[in-house]
Amino acid sequence: MAKITAQEKERKKAILDAHIYEVFINEGWDALSYERIAKDFGTRKSSIQRYYEKRLDFGIALQGKIFPIIVDLLDFTDEARFIASWVKALENQTFREVNKLLIENATGSGTGGRIGVSKLLNKMQATMSNDEANAALKTCLGESVLFFLNQSLAEN
Repeated sequence: MAKITAQEKERKKAILDAHIYEVFINEGWDALSYERIAKDFGTRKSSIQRYYEKRLDFGIALQGKIFPIIVDLLDFTDEARFIASWVKALENQTFREVNKLLIENATGSGTGGRIGVSKLLNKMQATMSNDEANAALKTCLGESVLFFLNQSLAEN
């Protein structure tokens, strides 16, 4: 197999990142797989794995692109309004998909979830105390897990 230059690898990674973002936004986190991306590019799964060692690494392609979308759906005025806006935002498909990614990252070995949560907490702490921000986030993540559990139960 021929080696590619660092520039070419970076260019291909940017193309893959853009595609991963589009699939995520249009079809959701569950639609992202090695098989799917390889098929979309007419290549092998192993070729995609050179760029994304683990499936959770697809989340790296989304860094910096998702946070602005999510922040616009949330009310950072105070703890109660933040929680209420989070529950309402669960009606938004992209918001739900970001939650799935966050939960999978939290239970896996990815780092994207920690980065996203850290950014979110920093924004929350501009209007809430550390304790209020942490309590609100715990409540919201619990609401998300319950939302997905109820959704799964309704499907069965």
